[in-house]
Amino acid sequence: MQRTMRLTALALAAAVLAVAFAPSPASAAAPAAARKPGGAADGKVAAKPPAWTDRFLIAQKRAQKEEKPMLLYFCSSDRDDFTKKLDAEVLNTPLWADWANATFVLVKVDFILDTKRQPPDVRNQNADLKTRFNVAKVPTFIFLDPWGELLARCGYGTAALRDDEAEGQPKRWLEYGQAVVASRPAKEKLQEQPDLSTAVAQAKKTAVPVCLVVNQAATNKQAATLKDALLGNQLFVRWMNRNMGLVQVAWPEEADKTPKAQTIRDFAGRWKFGPAALQLVIWDPGGLGQVKAMIGAIDPVDCAPLVKRLEPLLPSIDYNGGQWLDNWKVARAVSAQLQKDLLVSFVSTDGSEFSKRMEADIYQHADFKNYARANLVLLRVDFPAEPANVAKQTKDMKEQNEMLADMFGVRGYPTVVVLNPKGQKILDGKYMKGGGPVFVSEMQKQIRADKDRRTLISQEASKDMEKSK
Repeated sequence: MQRTMRLTALALAAAVLAVAFAPSPASAAAPAAARKPGGAADGKVAAKPPAWTDRFLIAQKRAQKEEKPMLLYFCSSDRDDFTKKLDAEVLNTPLWADWANATFVLVKVDFILDTKRQPPDVRNQNADLKTRFNVAKVPTFIFLDPWGELLARCGYGTAALRDDEAEGQPKRWLEYGQAVVASRPAKEKLQEQPDLSTAVAQAKKTAVPVCLVVNQAATNKQAATLKDALLGNQLFVRWMNRNMGLVQVAWPEEADKTPKAQTIRDFAGRWKFGPAALQLVIWDPGGLGQVKAMIGAIDPVDCAPLVKRLEPLLPSIDYNGGQWLDNWKVARAVSAQLQKDLLVSFVSTDGSEFSKRMEADIYQHADFKNYARANLVLLRVDFPAEPANVAKQTKDMKEQNEMLADMFGVRGYPTVVVLNPKGQKILDGKYMKGGGPVFVSEMQKQIRADKDRRTLISQEASKDMEKSK
């Protein structure tokens, strides 16, 4: 089976510990005395020390502008020996500092003992960040993409200078950071409907809620700026692409009497919302339809609180395991909500001999059916050859299938692509001999490898926590 694997350093946040947040506990073995940091291998001195800032939102705004990942360093610089040792042996070395300054926007979340030396707003921010990222001890490192999505997390054990490493040469920590940066997900294009009528019809067809971005951007420059920033925020884009439909609704001017303008007014009148500089209206097609929320306070830089508010609005999805879907939006929503991997099968059911063999030898085999029922969401993307079958597909279906084939670089049928619930590709492949058992076995290996890579850093963080108990 031909397949493409990509290293994924994405890790799930560790479970919240039922202990008070504190520096490395006294029960942990104290670190050995710090070795004096040495210079870089070529004798050069770092151009400057790590450029830490203590303002998260300012840092995130800069990260988005420069499209750099962020590194958050939870520490206690005036009372924790592990923090002091890391600073001396690793973080202030020319090797790491020069690379980190060029690669990240650096944020120090410092829980200092002398709180009088720290502005109240920074103390409050740090407490919020500790809760947001489930940080139970220092030092802890959180890697984020520019839009706040978690890439990785780790602790002292991962960042510390190894016994076999020369002074000033924390190469394992550097390699770890490079792997995290290399694993960043690619930017996604926002998938949106062309107009309100189409968006509502699609929501009813798929039973997936739609987000109306109601705005007066045409007459309000500030609203236009906020809207563009929101629709460019990758955390928001990825979440919307996985979970909801989206349509921009430009509020019509009073003199506008076009059918499109009247459609907007009629819909708004029925569901009781009005013009706004920028507002999100979440409409659920369930039953007779309902507005689940109207959200006006939006920070387009930090969308994590917005996403957290949107998540409870998703309807519970009833998916019969093993059922083949044909709608990309529905399949992604099911995968995200049920936290199951998504198998996308590109086939030509009436025009490809190997597509027919794929169906008979693999998809109809009991081993595949049993595994898929418990572990997968299935999406069939069909490119029929017979004119009669082509005519049965709607225009939307044809456009969706072409878009997916282009997105995944499909050049022949059958082609299989498997995505994890985050939408990241685990593997791709073709028909393979051996039928269902061999196919399932090979697929399981690659899925297991992806999960291992995505949880490796969480496991390291857990080891750090265990050592500190």
